[in-house]
Amino acid sequence: MSASDLLKQANKLKREGRLDEAIALYNQAIELNPHFSWIYYYLGECLEKTGYLEAAAQNYLQATELNKNSAFMQYKYGKVIKFFGNEENGANLFLSMLKNFNRLPLSLYQDLFAYLKKNKKYNQLMSVISAISIKDDECSRFFKAGDSFCQSKKKAIIIAADYKFVKGIRALLYSLKTNSPSLLNHDVLLLTDEPYAFENNSFIKQNTSQIIEINTDNYSNIDTKKFGWHPRFVKSFYSFEAFKDWGYDVNIFLDADTLCLSNIDFLFQNKGYKIMAALDIGINVFPRIYKCSHYIINTGVMCIDKCLFQYYERLLEIASKGISYDGGDQGVINHLLYEQNIKVSYLHPKFNTLKRIYHHFPSIWAEIEPKIIHYVGDKPWNGSEGGYEKLEEIWRTYYNLSLNKPATTS
Repeated sequence: MSASDLLKQANKLKREGRLDEAIALYNQAIELNPHFSWIYYYLGECLEKTGYLEAAAQNYLQATELNKNSAFMQYKYGKVIKFFGNEENGANLFLSMLKNFNRLPLSLYQDLFAYLKKNKKYNQLMSVISAISIKDDECSRFFKAGDSFCQSKKKAIIIAADYKFVKGIRALLYSLKTNSPSLLNHDVLLLTDEPYAFENNSFIKQNTSQIIEINTDNYSNIDTKKFGWHPRFVKSFYSFEAFKDWGYDVNIFLDADTLCLSNIDFLFQNKGYKIMAALDIGINVFPRIYKCSHYIINTGVMCIDKCLFQYYERLLEIASKGISYDGGDQGVINHLLYEQNIKVSYLHPKFNTLKRIYHHFPSIWAEIEPKIIHYVGDKPWNGSEGGYEKLEEIWRTYYNLSLNKPATTS
């Protein structure tokens, strides 16, 4: 009997509810034709119905390996390892399959993160986040020294801030120059509503390609007082400038309160991604969901492809309507991603490590090994914030070196 005949007979038995007999025939069919995805899929369905969830998951996984374009098979694979009955066993099964985690439905991520949070399993959190993040070798498969496509794509670093961030920008530029110098071979655009504040700063002028005045009229319809948003977020909306067409194929946005600790050339190796950004994890170290659809990203570091430049005006519209869960640019940008169903490729948190993790989750901080520190909240150039003295010292070291002062401070 051929594999095709066995499959037809097994399907008939499955419809009749004779699952054990169907399972036996599916296994015989696989021996004859081990490369047909639907045999594994139907076998997985029988195993799922008979309670053999791990075996079912293995067969669904094999089906997805053979038929990578079938979203339905991927969904079934994810569904079967959801938490059936025993939450802990379900979670452990889920964790054992992390190498394929990025192909599972969002609802399963939510279940696993909820389980880890509820049981305070912080030691397993980063393995899950790493599983859904872009891998270093994932980009390097596309990006090679001789890759003319990647080399031909024009990329720029975008920094948007007012004069209050002059010190932050100095430290950021010096850290890039020191730890990832090849990035400064690309254009660096400093966008500000007060260009005159930077005119006499020779270091910033030497390490940026252009200092461009932001057209503040574009932001005049964003009434933060009307919506009860915090005044400190008023100029955070300037990050929208990174979604503007400045003549490049990719805009790399870096918040002015970030600091580069090691090489981040990876950010420029983003062939094929619409937007790359890290999950927003800090005091809330577990990823949060926006409108049951998208993980919330932190907008301090973003790699934005030109296909998204069309949404600059839409960002302004969303903000003018008061749609922002946090009253700032991050809430607006996350709403845009949700509204337009834009696929986000998640950067590992090491490319945007919020300083809050250092104080609240030191073991996770050590595991992340930050490449970029994001000094959210109180800024190190405005004074000291308890619990962050070491991070503030790191920032002051880079700032002082940019001034040709000794690396350490008293």
